[in-house]
Amino acid sequence: MAPAAPEVGDIMQFRYPDERYHRFYDGFPAGRWVTADQAYVDLHGIIEVLDVRMAEKDGVEYTAVQFRSHNGTLLWTTFSKDGEEVLSFFV
Repeated sequence: MAPAAPEVGDIMQFRYPDERYHRFYDGFPAGRWVTADQAYVDLHGIIEVLDVRMAEKDGVEYTAVQFRSHNGTLLWTTFSKDGEEVLSFFV
């Protein structure tokens, strides 16, 4: 079953607070990869969804969310890859 797509204003948390599972980009779907340290992302914190986009690459469907890091940088990260969620809704 496909995950419920996030909406602008949703609050999310990283399902796996480890940079091996989460990548961050300055754009989506064609953005430059930046590390969590470079972009001041707290993998144990929460993020507010500012925008949502979907894209397909090599037959794989991605849903990504835009958020603001702790230093104010706008970033994108994957919410789901082929239906597998890597972010969780913060309840």
